[in-house]
This record gives sequence, C-alpha cells and structure tokens, in this order.
Amino acid sequence: MVTGSEARGEWDSEKYLSFALGPVSLRPQLEVAEVYDSNLFYSETDQVEDFVTVVRPGMVLFLGNRDEDFVSLRYTLDASYYSERDDLNNLGHSITHSTRYRLARTTLQAEDRLTLTRMLLGGTFSYIQRRIGQVSLSDNWRVDYDISPRTVVGVRATLDYTDYDEKDLDPFHLYDNLSYSGGMRVGYRPSDKIMLFPEVMAGQSLLERNRAAVPEAPNLNQYSFSIGAEGEFTPKISGQVSGGYEIRNYEDEREVPDGWIAGLQLRWQARAKTRVTLGYRHWIQVSRENLGLVYNAHRPTVSVLQQFGSQGRWSANLDGYYQFHAYDGLVVVGGRSIERDETLAGLALRASYRWQPWLLLSAQYDFFTYEGNLPTVPNYDVHRFTLRMAAGY
Repeated sequence: MVTGSEARGEWDSEKYLSFALGPVSLRPQLEVAEVYDSNLFYSETDQVEDFVTVVRPGMVLFLGNRDEDFVSLRYTLDASYYSERDDLNNLGHSITHSTRYRLARTTLQAEDRLTLTRMLLGGTFSYIQRRIGQVSLSDNWRVDYDISPRTVVGVRATLDYTDYDEKDLDPFHLYDNLSYSGGMRVGYRPSDKIMLFPEVMAGQSLLERNRAAVPEAPNLNQYSFSIGAEGEFTPKISGQVSGGYEIRNYEDEREVPDGWIAGLQLRWQARAKTRVTLGYRHWIQVSRENLGLVYNAHRPTVSVLQQFGSQGRWSANLDGYYQFHAYDGLVVVGGRSIERDETLAGLALRASYRWQPWLLLSAQYDFFTYEGNLPTVPNYDVHRFTLRMAAGY
C-alpha cells in the first residue's frame, strides 16, 4: 500500500507540469474560472445577467532564465460558456512572445501579443451590444547600447493594430486602426541606480474604414519630445517618470491641436509584504468612431499588494483607475454639434491563495462604470464576481 506521504513523494509537480527538451522547456497551463456578470451588454436599462464558465488551456515554450536572458512563447485558448445566453459562447486565441537578451554592451527587450477573438465591447463602444470579431496585434521592442558605464543610447519601436469584423459591426461602424512609432533616446546615469534621458519619437495613426459609405480617414502624423528618469529613486521607491510635448498633423492638412504627453509609474515598497504602485498616463488618441476627431486621455491608477503569513501564500490586491477624455472637436449627433464628455472608472479587489507553487486559487470582485453625455452611448455599471483556479509554472 502507498501511504499519503509516499504518494506525495511520488508526485513530482515539475515532472508533469514542465517537460525539458534540452535547453527548452514546455510548460502546460490551465485556468478555470466561474464568473457572475451583472450587465453583459454594458446597458443602462434592461440589464442582462448571467454566469460564465471560462476555460483557458495553454502551453508555454521557454528558453533561458527568467532572472537573466530568456525567450518565452505562450499560446492560450480562451473558451467562454454562458449559462443562459449560449449564443454568446466564444473561442478565442492568443499568442504572446517575450524576450530579454544581453550580449556584451547590448540589451534587447521585446514583447508581442496577437489576439483573435469575438468581444463584447464596453467603454465608449457600449452601444454595440453584441460580440464583434476582432484581430489585435501589439508590439513593443527596445534595444539599448552602453556607450560607457554612465551613458546609454537606445532605440524603440511600437505597433498597435486592431481589425474589426465588418459583418459583425453592421449597421454600426468603427474604423480599423494601425498605429506605429519609432524613436531614440540617450540615457545618462548620475548613479548606478538612476538613469536620466531625453527621447524623440515619430509615428503615424492610420484608420481604415469598414464600409464604403463611410468617408475615408486621413493619416495622422505624430512627433514627440520628452524627458524622463527611471530606476531606484530611494531604497523603497522605484519606477519611471516622463513628460513631453507632441506635435500632430493630418496628411490632408486638416487642423489638429498639438498637446502634452506624460507617464508615471512608481512602486513603493512600504513594508516587506506591502507594495503600492501609483501610475498616471496622458496620451492623445484618434477616435475610431468619428472622422478627423482626436481626444486627450488622462488615466491615473493605483495598485496595492498585501501578502500575509510567514510563507506568503495568502495575498490581497486592490487595483483602481479613473479615465477621462477631453475631445478637441465637436461631435454631430442628430443634427446637433455636441462637446463630448465622458469618464470611465474601474475597481478590482482580489484575494489569492497559492496552495502549491504550481496552483493558485483566487476570488475577485470587479466594478466598471462609464458616464458620458452622448444620447447614443449608454451609461452603465457592471459588477463581476470571479472564482478562479490557475495551474502551471
């Protein structure tokens, strides 16, 4: 007979949850969640609620050491099954790539994410109360070269792409969006823990119509200059802060205001088991609904992580954001010109227990809200409760 202790000794989690192929490891993943959603369609009235079972199996191909050089490639199947509204059931796919590599004086960091799914759109698109097919791609690459122990020169390239399914949108319309940028920065280290830098970036935002009856959108050119600092500012505070100015112009010479941009991400290790992260981002976004319209977006965020117990198995997270948009032009609705005004906010509270190094259990509450002044876009509140199990390394 095999005793309980012998059974545990025979169960080698890494043997079954991580397979080595020479220097490469294959790591299966599985996430299962049960979700209660109070407002599936982000409606102001006649809200529809339901229970959703989410199953996300996946596989990670990993080479290297997470604390040093590595390459990671992850595939995830995202399956959602609704208790009442089975017409909303969905299978999505995502592929994520991450790399960090250092050779002599050169450091490469890269992140890419490709997603194919059908989504219920919230936010400013909540009036489209159905699943919309969507292909999205996000890339962020950065290469730094150490000229000397104090001086670094680097280049950065980003790309964001969203393609909506034209058939799913009808009779509504959204522009597909492609935004890309590239730039250079020079960093100076006044100490081993802090880097100061100026950065210049240039890019374009391109909108592609989904219906022939909709006007074509001109390309928007963007040029920015910013200065910033990153690193460990005190023994307990680290992160990055930057600010600058962006110049914009449409290729058809349509006027569009310039504006300032800013970003902040500070992590405060208040205590050994308490971490607070404060963030703020201000950026300029091209509207995907209205031709020739841009808005300034402001998004302050806060996150608190608290661990409990001597082994750190229990933890609690509190995350929140508030976002508001300032439009640079008027929106025509029903023959009237309106100065659009809108805010979004979210709050998440999560309690987690790491039962084993490879098994995490959690319970989470999310609240989302939107408020605007356009009669065609409903205001809404959404409450979600989630029980989740995630297995894998």
